[in-house]
Amino acid sequence: MKFYCFYCNTDKSADEFNKDHVLFKAFGTFGSDTPTFSEIYTCRVCQICNENFGNTLEKTFAKQSIEGLWRFHNSIVKEKHAFKKNQYGKNSNYIFNESPLKGLEFDIKDSYKIVPKKEVGLRRMDGEYDFFLLDDIPSQVIANKKYPQHEKRVMFLSSYQEASKKFQVLCEKWPDVDIQYFCPEKEYLGDHTVPYNKESFRTIAKNAFNYLAWRNNSRDFLSQSCFDPIRKFIKNGEVGEIKHVIPCPEPILYEKANNAVEAHICTIQIATTGEVVVSISFFNQINWQVIIAENYNGFDFKKEGHMFVPYEIKGNRVIELTPT
Repeated sequence: MKFYCFYCNTDKSADEFNKDHVLFKAFGTFGSDTPTFSEIYTCRVCQICNENFGNTLEKTFAKQSIEGLWRFHNSIVKEKHAFKKNQYGKNSNYIFNESPLKGLEFDIKDSYKIVPKKEVGLRRMDGEYDFFLLDDIPSQVIANKKYPQHEKRVMFLSSYQEASKKFQVLCEKWPDVDIQYFCPEKEYLGDHTVPYNKESFRTIAKNAFNYLAWRNNSRDFLSQSCFDPIRKFIKNGEVGEIKHVIPCPEPILYEKANNAVEAHICTIQIATTGEVVVSISFFNQINWQVIIAENYNGFDFKKEGHMFVPYEIKGNRVIELTPT
């Protein structure tokens, strides 16, 4: 028997497939409702693609993204796995990839708290910062040679609770210098200014394309050439003219602004401009629009939505959404 891998865009024998979760398992399961591409589906994800995504994109996204933090905040990761070295966990190392905090390592501690591993940043000639422990910062005389005068030359980093005491120590070491206070909690969680890289976008797109394929599991539909750009982007990182993943300020669920459930949300629709769009949000927090195809004029398909509830206390279930 043959199955169709909608990432390889080819038919393969049954022994080249294993069970793949529609939404990747690191973000929870949904009891008996957990959607997978099992033998009842003719269009699936082959074992090579499944393992490649799981060992690269999904592992990184689960560990080094804002959504990854919510896994711990919402107790998706069990305590017995939380402290294994080089595994996902509350004490994992995180690094800011961009923004003023680029290169700063920090830990995620209990109660969703960000703890920077360094306390002071000094602005280099290229505009980026070197980070130091408070006891290791150079004297002003030495620093003046490498870190030029600038209104944002000195960046002070600390959690709210420790700010006052440490800031006083820093001012004593660097008197008469304007020092900017920078709160990592606000940088990471408040403004969502830690950018996502291409691998993050590929992971988001992969979950969106999986959802579309789960709801529209037809080889004729999924093999259309209009889906080739998203296939190549997810599988190989090939970037074409389409910007596939776009943050969306509008909530997917209207109740988000009030007291929305922290579940995963996926919807499928056709935009007024003709794109096939999957809206997706993990834990109903940051909302993404994934452009699956442009100027679509192919087969008709299901346009629907689901909420995936990954908590035992709330029933581990999948709920079909009603359009408004």
